[in-house]
Amino acid sequence: MLKLMAYLSPYRKRIVAMLVLLFGQTLGTLYLPTLTASIVNDGIVKGNINAVWSGGAWMLGVAVITAAAAIYGTWLATTVSAGFGRDVRGALFRHVQSFW
Repeated sequence: MLKLMAYLSPYRKRIVAMLVLLFGQTLGTLYLPTLTASIVNDGIVKGNINAVWSGGAWMLGVAVITAAAAIYGTWLATTVSAGFGRDVRGALFRHVQSFW
């Protein structure tokens, strides 16, 4: 496995970006129920329609940012995995061709 890690070094920045986006996606997903509770407690129970609208706007913003992080993070993960597979297959092919 350690030998395979060398093939990931060209993708180091993308892997870090992917992990940061995954962390942001997780935070956004976990923050949405808190916003829902805030809308119910501060808006619906108290009859404050402005709190409902502002909480809904925050929820929409968090959901859009979370979705964008998920989409871009998934794209980064697929490009890293495809590049890693290509590099490993190429190295294996070159190694096998050296037997002749």
